[in-house]
Amino acid sequence: MISILIVTHGDFGAYLLEAAEEIVGREPSQRAGVAAISRKLSLIEVRAKIETEIRQATQAPGAEGVIALCDMMGGTPCNEALLLARRMDRVEVLAGVNLYMVISALMNARRLSLAALTVKVLEDSRRSVANAKELLMTAKR
Repeated sequence: MISILIVTHGDFGAYLLEAAEEIVGREPSQRAGVAAISRKLSLIEVRAKIETEIRQATQAPGAEGVIALCDMMGGTPCNEALLLARRMDRVEVLAGVNLYMVISALMNARRLSLAALTVKVLEDSRRSVANAKELLMTAKR
């Protein structure tokens, strides 16, 4: 099983997870190993919570690893996840999280390896960012 950890400033991660679950469903059995961590906590609390989540996720029976989805490169949530990922195996850290990334991770975590999930989430994320008006206007011609 691959765990999904969303680490963001404020409650952004919790809102992303809530929105994603509205789209893909809220089946508790499929949401085991999914967590959102808020940067509203102190730095020490954030660091401890990320470490606890990663340790639990990588040490559980059948655990394959963790994909941490962070809001922005260079921000505290991402930096803290990266510090832990450097010391631990089977942890991937992606920055620039958006709703499509969370949906992709939720929908594919049970069927792909950690490496394949990382690639899939990145590919889906890149496809989800577009100038919608330009695409629609070009398609009408």
